Amino acid sequence: MRSILLIVSLACAVLCACTESNSEYNSAKARLVDIADKEHAIRCGLDSISDEVTAMWDEFNDSLQYAFAPTTNEYTRKKMLEMRNGVLLKMFRSYDSVDMSIKLHLDEVSRRDSMSVLHIEQFEKELKDLEREKMQLMMMLETDWPDSLEQVKMRYAERVNLGCE
Repeated sequence: MRSILLIVSLACAVLCACTESNSEYNSAKARLVDIADKEHAIRCGLDSISDEVTAMWDEFNDSLQYAFAPTTNEYTRKKMLEMRNGVLLKMFRSYDSVDMSIKLHLDEVSRRDSMSVLHIEQFEKELKDLEREKMQLMMMLETDWPDSLEQVKMRYAERVNLGCE
């Protein structure tokens, strides 16, 4: 009777350990899915900001190209139109001759561009934090469940690389 009890106890201990191990594994995989989804959302946000900033400067340059004084030489026009920095644009002597509406527009574009930089910095900080947590989980998987690591990495990459809406 004692040997049966011992075998049952041992079987329960092994079963409990396996269940706990599976639970830890599933928890790590679920957390990696969350991290991948957050990383995807951040990367889409960064793409969106980049597109918005590009469109904003393109729109400004479209209005700037018609605002130059007739005496502005072609080289200066070209350089100013390539510029995407309000502080540097204001350093050109030709800037003084543009209409006040263009100057106000540049101030607004510069302000929005600066705000975009702050958002980008925040997103990059969040990505860094997510990367740190992801690496910790991947190292745990590599140590405890090495056979599943490649599949988990593949699924992670698939989630991160989904297209943005």
